[in-house]
Amino acid sequence: MFMTTETGRARVADDPDALARLDELLTAYPDLPPSTTQEVGILLKGLGPLDTGLLSANAAAWAKAERFRSDHPAIFRASWKLRLLWFALTIAFILFVVLLWDVALD
Repeated sequence: MFMTTETGRARVADDPDALARLDELLTAYPDLPPSTTQEVGILLKGLGPLDTGLLSANAAAWAKAERFRSDHPAIFRASWKLRLLWFALTIAFILFVVLLWDVALD
């Protein structure tokens, strides 16, 4: 039988170390140096659904995470390269549909 010594949310978290670090940083959120602020953004963006749920169980940390998201929206915004990629894929799809339509009419 498999036994584990981890308890609480560390037992079910995808990345318990990252979740603990994020929790620690969020408790001190407004008073963080810029390099640590970037780390919070990276950790929040990388949270999986399960870890997001575990973080939201802590009301104080979740409130600070929401405040962080509203204070730093640029971190969570899609880059211009990603937007350009989606635009190009959309145009390619439209051209493909028009080509198929034209072939079907002949």
